[in-house]
Amino acid sequence: MYTETAEGLYNSKKMAHELRESRNNLLENTDFFYEDLKNNLMQGCLTKLKELHIEINNQQDENARLAKDCNDLKKECSQLQQLMLMVGKRLSNLEAAVGSYGPKTGKRK
Repeated sequence: MYTETAEGLYNSKKMAHELRESRNNLLENTDFFYEDLKNNLMQGCLTKLKELHIEINNQQDENARLAKDCNDLKKECSQLQQLMLMVGKRLSNLEAAVGSYGPKTGKRK
């Protein structure tokens, strides 16, 4: 009976030791996989963040170019409107000096 108890105790201690080793191995593997995942994930995030910054800068440059183009077009439109007013005034002056024709008859007014 004493031998059976001693063997049972020995087997229990042996199992406990094996379980501790197994647990430690799992913890080491878990730590390794966690670090690997963290490093890969962080590297991927940093890469995407850099790409995002590049795209944002490109978009800001394009927006600035488009804003300049819009301002240039507004200036050009304003100049064209002023030229149209000048042409209208010159036409009025010419009509006053020469006379004008009616729209339907072609006769002078």
